[in-house]
Amino acid sequence: MQNKLNLELKYFCPDFFPIRQVLTKIGAKKVVIKNQKDYFFNLQTNKLNPRLKLRIEGKNQTLVYYERPDFEVNKANPAKVILYPIKDKKFLTFLSNTLGLKAIVVKKREQWKKDNTVFNLDNDQGVD
Repeated sequence: MQNKLNLELKYFCPDFFPIRQVLTKIGAKKVVIKNQKDYFFNLQTNKLNPRLKLRIEGKNQTLVYYERPDFEVNKANPAKVILYPIKDKKFLTFLSNTLGLKAIVVKKREQWKKDNTVFNLDNDQGVD
């Protein structure tokens, strides 16, 4: 299990072309393009807006639990994140049956890096 503190800023962008130009200009490098599918599950708790999802990326599955407030524009949004690799292919069915499936998000993630900063350009399906 891996714990990490994550600081995220999220913005809607209808066209990644100018973003790629800026990333290249500042010296960021495109690292990888990932196809991800996130399954979000129902949670009943009094904690700060917790989320539980199972991310499937290729043959890898990762259970992700995180607590964070809803995103606010132009404000840092810290999150407590716990990652747990899953080997059991039946785990998705187990979680769906026990907790109930809340949403499925399919995304193509283009990941760029500059020093210790990661830029994700996500093309999502299933997000309103």
